[in-house]
Amino acid sequence: MNDKYKDHIPKASFTNFVSSKPVDTQNVYWDMFNYQQQKVSEARKAMKIVLENGGSLQEAREAYYNAGAVKRVQLIDITKDLNIKHGLADNTVQSAFDKYGKLSRYD
Repeated sequence: MNDKYKDHIPKASFTNFVSSKPVDTQNVYWDMFNYQQQKVSEARKAMKIVLENGGSLQEAREAYYNAGAVKRVQLIDITKDLNIKHGLADNTVQSAFDKYGKLSRYD
């Protein structure tokens, strides 16, 4: 069964997506994918802990959601840091943006 659906697992699907992107940006996408996979793993662990300790399914779902949630400002920071890490952005330029990813206005 695994061989039959191997092209449809998340990593295989993402590989197809990333391969269509420019080579110099592919590492940014892979780091984003790995970050997302880490968040899912943490969320699953949180859910499992709640259930093992006698918590309800609702409490387990809430633990999953809380552990897996990422705020918009966190995504902006992650993207900024990965672009700097992989040489697609300059730290000096990126520091001009505020925590919401917006440039300051000067009137």
